[in-house]
This record gives sequence, structure tokens and C-alpha cells, in this order.
Amino acid sequence: MDCKIIMSSGNIFEDLDLDRHEELLKKSKIVYNIEQKIKKMDINYLQASQMCGITQNSFLKIINGDFRDVSLKDLKEYLNNII
Repeated sequence: MDCKIIMSSGNIFEDLDLDRHEELLKKSKIVYNIEQKIKKMDINYLQASQMCGITQNSFLKIINGDFRDVSLKDLKEYLNNII
């Protein structure tokens, strides 16, 4: 089996030829920052979801990468609401 190695564009979503790849990269960076903030504050996902005003289930979907239908604005608000 031959393996083809290609240079990354720096955006995994673009490399995978996904629609809205720039937006997905921005969203993933915000979600990463949310995760880092949660770890730094030593809080759990339930506490973080309550700070964001969403259900724990919805919050976990976002943390696990299911954020395609969540707006950049909402993600930024969630990041700012975790205090």
C-alpha cells in the first residue's frame, strides 16, 4: 500500500475539503479556549454549561466537536460567560 504525504494548509478543515473551513477553524479555536478555561478554573462541564446558559448535553456536544451549527457569536459569548 502506497501512502501519499501532502503538506498541510494549516487548517485541517480545509485539508479535509469541508465547507466553511475558515469558520470551522475559528470555532475550533474558541472551543479549545473554552476547554482550557474550564481546566484552569477547575470546574466541571455542568458548572460551565450553567454559566453559559445551555444544557450540559448541548455543552458536551460543542466540547466534543459538534459545533458546526453553533454561531461564532454564541461561542464567543460562552467563552466570556465562563467566569
